[in-house]
Amino acid sequence: MDFTFPNGRTLRDTLACDLADERGRWLGTGFGNLVDHRIGFRSQTGFPLTGDYAIGIRHGMRETPLPGVSDIGFRLEPAAER
Repeated sequence: MDFTFPNGRTLRDTLACDLADERGRWLGTGFGNLVDHRIGFRSQTGFPLTGDYAIGIRHGMRETPLPGVSDIGFRLEPAAER
């Protein structure tokens, strides 16, 4: 993941997360082709600068695109909602 701050500084970090179990079943909740799999990441991160931030997500798997994955979402929540 790349976090770009309003001043242009970019911070890159890696998050390892399993999407399926050892039998190939998707982790998370849902039905059909839609699965919601929430992963906590950087729970103490704040946004100290005023302005626009950019967050880039990419996978590190060998296959592109990933079979069975058509979309990915990213959600920010205030600390009080966790």
